[in-house]
Amino acid sequence: MCSKDIRYDTAQAAAIAALELAAANHGAPKTVMLKKLTEVVLYAIEEAERRLAELRHFTCVGCFRTVTFRDHQEGRRVKCPACGKKQSAPEREGRN
Repeated sequence: MCSKDIRYDTAQAAAIAALELAAANHGAPKTVMLKKLTEVVLYAIEEAERRLAELRHFTCVGCFRTVTFRDHQEGRRVKCPACGKKQSAPEREGRN
């Protein structure tokens, strides 16, 4: 999943939550609704940033394209989406 997909999914989740919030609180004062909607959007931004921080990249030895993987996949075999070659995702440098 690329950063564009993560951002879109998070924005869509925020929009759905905002829609449900607006429907449930129909008739609430605008300042209360604005505050609640702002909290929903801020949470969505924080979630997108958290998910993006987990992404790492390396260059495929088969086709030289960039392969994206998550932190928890380091050291495991990852399949290149372009050529299908399986290779180990690099570990962070400086780890003991």
